[in-house]
Amino acid sequence: MYTADHEFSKRFLSLQNQIENSEKQKNDLKHEIMAILNSCATLKKLQEIWPESVNFLDGTQVDITKTNLPAVFVENLNKKLGITTS
Repeated sequence: MYTADHEFSKRFLSLQNQIENSEKQKNDLKHEIMAILNSCATLKKLQEIWPESVNFLDGTQVDITKTNLPAVFVENLNKKLGITTS
C-alpha cells in the first residue's frame, strides 16, 4: 500500500484517468458511427453520406431498420478517427 501522495499512487491514478478517457472517446465514436450507419438504408446511401467508410465495408451484411437519430457531422467523425478525405 502506498499513500495518496506517493509517486506510484499518482502515476496509477493518472493512468486510470487516461484509460477512462480513452474508453469514453471509444464509446462516443461508436455512438457516432452507429448513428450514421443506422441512418442509411443502403450501402449506396452510406457511401453518399460517408465516402471514407467504403474502405471498411468488405463482406458487410446489411440489416435494414430505419431509425431517426441525431445528425452526425462526418467531417468531425473523420477527424476523430484520423481518416483523411479522398
